[in-house]
Amino acid sequence: MSELLEAPLVLREHTGDRVVASFAIGAEEPVFAGHYPDFPILPGVLLFDCVHRVVRETAPGPVELSAVDSCRFTGAVYPGDTVTVTLQWKGEQVSATVHSGQQQAAKMKLSYRGVS
Repeated sequence: MSELLEAPLVLREHTGDRVVASFAIGAEEPVFAGHYPDFPILPGVLLFDCVHRVVRETAPGPVELSAVDSCRFTGAVYPGDTVTVTLQWKGEQVSATVHSGQQQAAKMKLSYRGVS
């Protein structure tokens, strides 16, 4: 599967049910050419994709998204920012916060189920 962002995932912490990972969002990301040409900003769907990538990379087995319980975008991400994703697993539900520097950019609750 190709990724929506070219930025590689860097795993910072994976202890128990908590995961912290980051992405360096380069100015060369193709999405910035069209979103928006005179004021580049990372689309919210790509923040969602960052969370989903961290889940897929760190889940104990193959999983698929079963529900978006809540998703709120609270701040902007610009070229050159580092995005930090913090996940907390509670059963099959993931609570995630996304930060750009010290500013919160998104907060989500997502449900997953294992697949065979």
